[in-house]
Amino acid sequence: MKKLLSSFILAAAALTAQATDYVTTLDINAGSGSKKYPKSTVQVQPNGDGTCTVTIKNVKYEYYMQEQPVGNIVIENVPMTNAGVYTILRSVQDIEIVEGDDTNISWQGPGYTALNGGKLQAYFNGEIRGGKFYGNLIIDTFKAIRRSLKLTLGDEDYTIGQIPNSGFEKFHTATAGSATSQEPNAWHSFMTATGTLASAVKSAVHTKESNETRPGTTGKKSVLITTGKAIFGQIPNGTITTGQMNAGAAQAANTGNHAFLDFSNEALDANGDPFYATVDAKPDAISVWVKFQQGGGDLAKDYPYATISAVITDGKKYQDPEAEGTEYKNVVAKAQNKTIESKDEWQKITIPFDYDTYVANGADPNAILVTISTNATPGKGSADDKLYVDDVELEYSSQLSSIKIDGQEINGFEPGTYYYSKVPASKKMTVDMIEVTAGAGATVTKRVERSSTDPKASTATITVVSADSKNITRYTVDIKEGKVTNGISTVETKMDQNIHATKIYTVSGQQVSKMQSGNIYVVKTADGKMVKVVKK
Repeated sequence: MKKLLSSFILAAAALTAQATDYVTTLDINAGSGSKKYPKSTVQVQPNGDGTCTVTIKNVKYEYYMQEQPVGNIVIENVPMTNAGVYTILRSVQDIEIVEGDDTNISWQGPGYTALNGGKLQAYFNGEIRGGKFYGNLIIDTFKAIRRSLKLTLGDEDYTIGQIPNSGFEKFHTATAGSATSQEPNAWHSFMTATGTLASAVKSAVHTKESNETRPGTTGKKSVLITTGKAIFGQIPNGTITTGQMNAGAAQAANTGNHAFLDFSNEALDANGDPFYATVDAKPDAISVWVKFQQGGGDLAKDYPYATISAVITDGKKYQDPEAEGTEYKNVVAKAQNKTIESKDEWQKITIPFDYDTYVANGADPNAILVTISTNATPGKGSADDKLYVDDVELEYSSQLSSIKIDGQEINGFEPGTYYYSKVPASKKMTVDMIEVTAGAGATVTKRVERSSTDPKASTATITVVSADSKNITRYTVDIKEGKVTNGISTVETKMDQNIHATKIYTVSGQQVSKMQSGNIYVVKTADGKMVKVVKK
């Protein structure tokens, strides 16, 4: 018994120590353009406790034509989430950069920590799928080298945070008996359906490879979804899903007919893909290009809309539409549009995700079920409905929608404006006095630094990283503390008379780029005069 126990312990220790090296493409951008390093090595070493250490080896980047050697980037204690046949990795933490493997190179990265104020904040999303490594990593090295490092790892066949084959460029042949159809890779329709009535729906062709593409795309293909022949006296809607279709009832509206995902589902399609899609973060919205051509028929007028539904879950079993009387506690967010109009032209549909309704579930985002159908009502389509679909995208924002300083909105704030001067605060500025509104899964870091020359001045820096760890935005706010004396009350007041202003200030002394209707401003005119203006 002791010998057997010792063998188990040794086996576990060996498994813990075993590391896997992945050779992949590294695309790194430090602000002057990206450069690809096609044979980069990423080492993943499990720690035996559900976490791992990720090491990106011998990292270099190019900055204005000069190559800069960084070193080995080490991300420790990264949680490993089992996502069926895939593994999700994600972490926000302080990291370490050590010397690279070549001792003849003077690696710069080990010195970044001290220059960066004693820590290097990193934002990491990764995934191991099909024996390959994919990842996004942002390292906030701004204080050290006045720029941040953005790394993308992996081949171009998959993008972290996105649905596989979301541009519908790759197709495979699905079969059901003698029937065949072209299904987009990682997407599925009725030929791979399960359920008690699957045999009744499998032979119908609902998906086709199409050369019609949306305007402005670089892709060459889209998917065409069509309705099928009547079954049980009803027209089956054309449908594709990232999950698997289930045919379980004769009545189309019965929730026994649904799409579902489940990480425990071991079935694979004809291309070797599972019947689920992972998601590594919280997207703000889903966008999709569609061209809907509704057919004729008696029901067309009363049921005129196509539909798209996207549901983010933790990866446990979920179906859409939901089973009656079942409460799904694994839902993270939903985005749905049931009113896609027939326009016979390409239109872009963007649908925000609703997280607030499901926040009490406390579920982590690991999977997404996207279902697109030719009609929003089951069984109510027309026999010749056509729905072209192209370029599905999960959108992640690294911009803020508002900033408050000391309880007051910054006057004239715009998400795409990153510097603000002379913003007033009634007292000594602290981080707690900064309030922001960011995207659902974005990470926000706030910092306040005192002025070295003015005891009543400080600078707030707000850093926002998108939930997919792909983009970083930095807002800088110069703050004047205490009562601002600017002589505004002594200047003449006029109504807005198309005055040519060289500079515009709020009544608290904050300089802004433009005036908003109904507010009072002080402007400096071309002749140097200061005039108080009421903007019409």
